Amino acid sequence: MYNFNLLSKLPYNYDEEFIEFDKEYKINFVYYRFNDRLTEPFLELILNNQGQHFYSVNNDTFITPKNLDGHIISGEFKLNDMSLQCRYQGYHCCESNIYLYYRIIVDNKAIDQSAIFSEYYNNDIIIATLYDIIQARKIFHIDICKDIVNYFNTFKDEFNLYNIFNNNIIFTRPETIYTSIDNIEQNVDYIIKNGTIYFLHQKGPVLILDNNAPISENSILVKNVVFDKNRIISHRQIMSIVENKK
Repeated sequence: MYNFNLLSKLPYNYDEEFIEFDKEYKINFVYYRFNDRLTEPFLELILNNQGQHFYSVNNDTFITPKNLDGHIISGEFKLNDMSLQCRYQGYHCCESNIYLYYRIIVDNKAIDQSAIFSEYYNNDIIIATLYDIIQARKIFHIDICKDIVNYFNTFKDEFNLYNIFNNNIIFTRPETIYTSIDNIEQNVDYIIKNGTIYFLHQKGPVLILDNNAPISENSILVKNVVFDKNRIISHRQIMSIVENKK
């Protein structure tokens, strides 16, 4: 199992050491999961289809123990419509924002085989890696909110994963490479079912990602999450998600 540095420091209940009673805060909900389907685990976060937090409270508000508990409880039900469960992990108070953290609870097989985490099927969410947020600052053609970019960039070292059993830190993070494929049903269905383009257009033992491939009316973008883009010799080294063109 895994954790990240910031998570181990988060307070769980209302604490005046972190929350000022006479100050208004914006509440942001941060939903994450640890993806271990590749050779190394990495962090994924849910954003909405506009590149913003999946859910935020629109109006700034004073925080009391009672309404903090109310926000915490409501956050656990936000993903119910997508058959996802989550568990509250703590909050991060940063300037005039409070970030409530929730770990997504769902078995890996269900994630890999279902359309819940596919942009192609679900218009409500997009799945972001730290590379998407901090380096690319976009997913496909969707720009990620500047406030989210600034927050994760400020605390980027706090999101290093570590193994909770031996405390080994995982410094490597995957990057995102975009490629294009022919927009035909067979190709799209293959990627949705298998979660990778590894066997789709492989012409040799090493898969070469052409991130300069031209985009035409008959093609579709594929987001590929990889740790070593120059030597992909297994489907365990690349995770692919096809663009939503609905």
